[in-house]
Amino acid sequence: MDKLVCGAEHIDWNSNAERIYIRGYALIRGKNIDKNYKVKKSLFIYNDDRKFIMPAQNELRIDITDKYRDDNTNYDYAGFEGFIELSSINYNKPLSKGVWKIGLYLNANGEKIETDLKYVGDKKELKHMIPKEIQPDNKKFIRKEKLEIKDGFITINVSDEKLSSNEYIKNITINSPMAIQLKKNLKSMKRKFGNWVLQRIYSIARHKKIVENRVTFLSDSRVDFTGNFEFIYNELQKRGGYEIKSILKPSITAKRSLKELISFVNYLATSKYILLDDYYPQIYKYDIRDNVEVIQLWHATGAFKTFGFSRIGKKGGPRVKSRNHRNYTKAIVSSENIKLHYAEAFGISEDRVISTGVPRTDIFFDEEYKNKKISELYNKYPILKDKKVIMFAPTFRGSGQKSATYDFEVFDIKKLYESLGDDYIIISKLHPFIKEPMNIPNECKDFVIDLSKEREINDLLFITDILITDYSSVCFEYSLLNKPMIFFAYDLDDYIASRDFYYPYESFVPGPIARTTSDIINIIKENNFEVEKLEKFRNTFFDHFDGKSTERVVDTLLKLDK
Repeated sequence: MDKLVCGAEHIDWNSNAERIYIRGYALIRGKNIDKNYKVKKSLFIYNDDRKFIMPAQNELRIDITDKYRDDNTNYDYAGFEGFIELSSINYNKPLSKGVWKIGLYLNANGEKIETDLKYVGDKKELKHMIPKEIQPDNKKFIRKEKLEIKDGFITINVSDEKLSSNEYIKNITINSPMAIQLKKNLKSMKRKFGNWVLQRIYSIARHKKIVENRVTFLSDSRVDFTGNFEFIYNELQKRGGYEIKSILKPSITAKRSLKELISFVNYLATSKYILLDDYYPQIYKYDIRDNVEVIQLWHATGAFKTFGFSRIGKKGGPRVKSRNHRNYTKAIVSSENIKLHYAEAFGISEDRVISTGVPRTDIFFDEEYKNKKISELYNKYPILKDKKVIMFAPTFRGSGQKSATYDFEVFDIKKLYESLGDDYIIISKLHPFIKEPMNIPNECKDFVIDLSKEREINDLLFITDILITDYSSVCFEYSLLNKPMIFFAYDLDDYIASRDFYYPYESFVPGPIARTTSDIINIIKENNFEVEKLEKFRNTFFDHFDGKSTERVVDTLLKLDK
């Protein structure tokens, strides 16, 4: 039996990335790797001449204990994730030629081992990783960095390929300013032609009969029925009589297939009901048929940060004549008090905005669901049972998905641990746009657990005692539990200047505002949560407290003609 058990289960790298993300597990048989033992892991990359070590973050993996335990040994913290920064190895220059190997260093309770790292994940995952091509100073060569699995181990093979005379001429030609502009023009022409073809198909499909019981779900931010979609879908299934279609993809940058595009225009032309849950640019190009309902369920509750046409004149805001959002026939909100804001944001009349309540908030009034989720989460993360749980759930900074980031240095984990570590534990739930994980110091691994990969933040709210957020709409859902919140707005002035809010932030949020980590600590130690603000906040942003918002949406907006 091997003493060291390790493997990389997931690798993420593409030709545009300067870093390789690796997630996996590592353990030494018979050595405990739980919260009571010091565990340190690092990734390293090396060749015959050089070696570079980069710290990895421990990750809670109870499944590894279940899989490998052969006595009373605990391997709960065998998981790891980390990055290898390729750009830092050779001062932003290409890697030197040859084979670079990737390895793992493990220190488990004083026993140290390092080894080359095997890939134990799905090999299909690696197919999209095309070689990275770099143009050295000598334009007669192309340097390729290619991730390969050799004898099961992860390597990067770096080689130079000499260009033929024709390729050399082509290479210096295609990189000229004129060639770059030409490529942009051709790409634009291709996109316009594709849109023209789809419009023609849509014009033909409009002559088909509308299918009165067809409901089509469209999203650029999810690949399955979650959030409001899940609740509406389940209700439609329960009632029966609906024909349900969907076109979903994980992000706005993910490409659609030709088949999906043709299905999209066909469903758009023939469905009685079209359901959206977020910004969906593909639909704004089309004139919606009479008697077809395009219903925006919107992913956020309440009205907090300005969005849509409320941001005209601000960076990233729409043009005045933009078609975005304007073809919604209906939109749902949680309260009559915010109808005006949503009408303004979507560029539609106020009578199209309906206060049905938000379907995904129904769980806050379902005791059976609540108790089930609490039990599931405690079984999955038993470390959370014994202390008060603080959830850290900030929104992203940046203009959108591609530029999303967060300044983790302002949230001083060590300082929080020193002051609160005896009584509290922090779970981190980052916005899905934030791809860089929080760097948790090794000594704080039993104080902060990153649960960003958990699908539903609302389920985590049930086990949360204090919420720390900033400008996220999660504060609306959490207010339904009547629990304390802290608003960590370290960059409030900058955020107001770039994004702004529908209400004055300082008087609007239902809890104290913290500008520093010390402020957070003082608020918690002094129990100064301003909970008296919660009732007014709830009554302003919610009309319904009965757990029947999903039923109202279907009854009001998705009727079937009997």
